[in-house]
Amino acid sequence: MSDDHDLEVGTCVTDRNEDGSDAAVVVNLPDKTVDEWLINWNAVADWPGNEAYPDDSHVAIVVFEDVLRRAWPSYTGDKPLSPAKLTDKGVSFYAYPAPRLEPINEDECDARGVVR
Repeated sequence: MSDDHDLEVGTCVTDRNEDGSDAAVVVNLPDKTVDEWLINWNAVADWPGNEAYPDDSHVAIVVFEDVLRRAWPSYTGDKPLSPAKLTDKGVSFYAYPAPRLEPINEDECDARGVVR
């Protein structure tokens, strides 16, 4: 697996591929690559927009910050949220190649009202 990111659980990010993308929060960093992590029987590596990233990129699980704030108002990023826990609570989450995510600096994160 490549060492392709400096993300941590709780990092506020945006999608490098989408101008003006909404802020999201990294809630899990599974020890899987985008080639290993499957969504609806398809590897994350095969989803549109991910072709430019190596198959051995780490997976980052994110929840958009407004959804996360409603589901867990006091979430601080101090511990990962499992996909099972997110699913049980009815929270939509997304798997990205970690290098596709751009960390947002703390001031911008605070300005967007992201809970950390």
